[in-house]
Amino acid sequence: MITPDDVRNQLLANLPRHTSMLASIEEGDAIATATSVLINRPGHKMASGTIITVADVQVRIPVTSQVFDSVLKRTTITLEFDHDRTSGDTAGEFNAATFDGFGDLSFNADFDIISAERDTLVIYTPLEMVAGDLGYLVERRGLEEGLAVVVRVDDDFFQIELQDTAIPVDAVFEVFKFTACQCIKVASDLKKAADDFAKHANMPNTLYIVFGQEVASKDRHTANDSIISANSQNPIMVTYIRKFSIYYMTKVKDDQLCACASQRMYETLQPALRKSLFGYEFSYPGAQIVFAAIEESNVSVPWNSGFYVHEFQYNVPYRIDLNQGYTARDSVSLRNITVDAKMFDTDGALVSLNAEIEI
Repeated sequence: MITPDDVRNQLLANLPRHTSMLASIEEGDAIATATSVLINRPGHKMASGTIITVADVQVRIPVTSQVFDSVLKRTTITLEFDHDRTSGDTAGEFNAATFDGFGDLSFNADFDIISAERDTLVIYTPLEMVAGDLGYLVERRGLEEGLAVVVRVDDDFFQIELQDTAIPVDAVFEVFKFTACQCIKVASDLKKAADDFAKHANMPNTLYIVFGQEVASKDRHTANDSIISANSQNPIMVTYIRKFSIYYMTKVKDDQLCACASQRMYETLQPALRKSLFGYEFSYPGAQIVFAAIEESNVSVPWNSGFYVHEFQYNVPYRIDLNQGYTARDSVSLRNITVDAKMFDTDGALVSLNAEIEI
């Protein structure tokens, strides 16, 4: 079953990658060990077991050689360990590779990737470069992003599990951004959410997840409507639509028209929510089919002059059949079955057979 915590966990793991409206993003120096990422963040004040969200991770991959092809105007780059880049053409533009740390400053830029294989990249370069020290590829590693459990080392260092086994020991992270606190809560209804938000004078921007009605669709399953008889000879499938709302609340003081709050919501939070939820398939082991989350609508909710409240309405359809319903069978007694058979031989004589079968 899709639960409020499923939605909350998805937002906790993904929203910091797209917006800092709900939490302050912190940054630390990081290096890979055999099984973990060691982060240096002086005075972090986190205990072991704290859950953080890793918002952005970029690792340095040293360049070991480069060969320029003056005819094809491209450079073949060999790296110290495997990258995670791909070539390809999206909307007319190749995927890009970002380099830094080169003695030739003209190479510290983004270049189109023509082909990508394990520890080798072929990039478009109109002129031969690198008349100096070789630098490194700066690459975002998405596998390291999301929720992670902290293991405290001391006041300045903590560790999290290394998810990407392609990153070798002593690899340096160019960027390691994380947040330890996000104001994303679950409430049973809007009134309780508003009461909670009003409790504190300096309450930060907060999202409240409120589950609404779940209905059986009369148009999207294989039966004509939801009251058709269901039995083992008629294994209908029923599509349920789980509805829920996400309320964004922020306090306004001098902005009585809420113009700035509204602008920031549409400019930053709305795209971040879509990148985190739209198209995501929540897992439900009992369902025959789980559909992607859909944003039905969003609207500013009229409130008092101290709040700005905005509602995002979502639904998550999923389909079940009788296998997810009642499957117990009543015990039946043994039955006596009598079989009468009549056959005729080639001469037309009647041949009869009586048999009693017990089950």
